[in-house]
Amino acid sequence: MMNTQYLSNINYKWASRLATCCALIPNSAFAHVQWFVSTDEMKQVSFVPDTIYAAITLFVMIFAIAGLLITKFSGGIVVAGKVLIPRTIYMRYFSTLTILFFLLMLIRGGFVAPNINLPTEYLSLGVLLQSLIVLSATVSIGLSGFFILITTVAMVVLIPFAISVNYVFEFVAIGIFMIMTGHHISVFDSKLAAHYKLATNKTWHTAVTVLRIGIGLQLVVLAYTEKIAYPGLALVFVEMFPFYNFFPSIGLAEVTDLHFVWFVGLCELVLGLFLMFGLASRLTMIMLTFAFVTTAVIHGAHEIEGHLPIFAAAVILLFELRTKSPQNFAARLRPRFS
Repeated sequence: MMNTQYLSNINYKWASRLATCCALIPNSAFAHVQWFVSTDEMKQVSFVPDTIYAAITLFVMIFAIAGLLITKFSGGIVVAGKVLIPRTIYMRYFSTLTILFFLLMLIRGGFVAPNINLPTEYLSLGVLLQSLIVLSATVSIGLSGFFILITTVAMVVLIPFAISVNYVFEFVAIGIFMIMTGHHISVFDSKLAAHYKLATNKTWHTAVTVLRIGIGLQLVVLAYTEKIAYPGLALVFVEMFPFYNFFPSIGLAEVTDLHFVWFVGLCELVLGLFLMFGLASRLTMIMLTFAFVTTAVIHGAHEIEGHLPIFAAAVILLFELRTKSPQNFAARLRPRFS
C-alpha cells in the first residue's frame, strides 16, 4: 500500500515550489539534444508512471490553462498589444540572420544543421545548394527562400528521416516566409509582388501564420523525437549538463533526471501546440524567446550559430503575434461544425 504520509509531503513540496519552476520554463527545453548527443550514445530507458510524473503533468496543465485565462481576461502590450515596427526592419533582421546561418554552415562544412553530415558523394551538391541560398539573397530574398525549400527537399531525400524530421518544418516555413515577404527589402521581389498584386497586408499575415505553424510544429516534433519517445537522448544530455535539473537544488530531490526529461518534453510539447494553434501567442513567444536566449548564453557560439534561423523567426513572432483568445478560437471553429 502506498505511504500516505509520503504522498502528503510530495504534494506540499510541489504546491509550494514547482509553481515557480513552471513559470520560468526549463532552460534546456529548446536545445537540440542531437547536437550534443548521438543516437549511438542514447540510453535505453523509458518512463515508468509514478506520482511524480502525475504531479509534473498536472502542474504543466495548470500553467497552460493559466496562460489561456490570462490571455482571455487581460490586455495590454504584453498579451495583446500591437507593436509598430516597420516590416523592412523585420525583414532585414530576418534575412541577415538566416543567410548568415547558411554562410556559417558553408564555412564549417555543415548542411542545414550542425549535426547533419552529407554522404561524401553529395558534398558538392550540399555546397552548391547552400551557396545558392547565400548568393541569391544579394538579388532576391524570395529566390533565396526558394533555394531554402530546394535544400530542405534535398535534406529529406539524402538524410535519414529520423534526423531530417527535426528540421524540415522549420525550414519549409522559413523558405515560404522569405518568398512571400522578400518584397519588403528586395527591389527584384518588389517588382514581382507589384506585378502579381502580392504586396498586401494579407500576404504578410499569411506569411507570419505559416512561420508560426512551422516553428510550432517543429517544437512538437522535437518534443516527441528527442524527449518523449526517446528519453534516453535527453537523459544523456542532462547527465552531461547536470545543472539543468534544478529540482534537487530547490529541495525536490525525488525528481530524477528522467522526471526532468518528461517535464522538459511536456513543456515543449504544450508550447509548440499553443504556437501552432495561435493560443496565448504572445505569452508563448515570451517563454520561447527566454528559453532560446538562455540556452544560447549557456552553450555559447555553437548554440547561437545553430539557432540563428530560430532567433530570426522568434523576434518576428514575438512582436507580430497578437493574442487569440480561446473564446475567439472556438468561435471561428464553430461554423465549420455547425
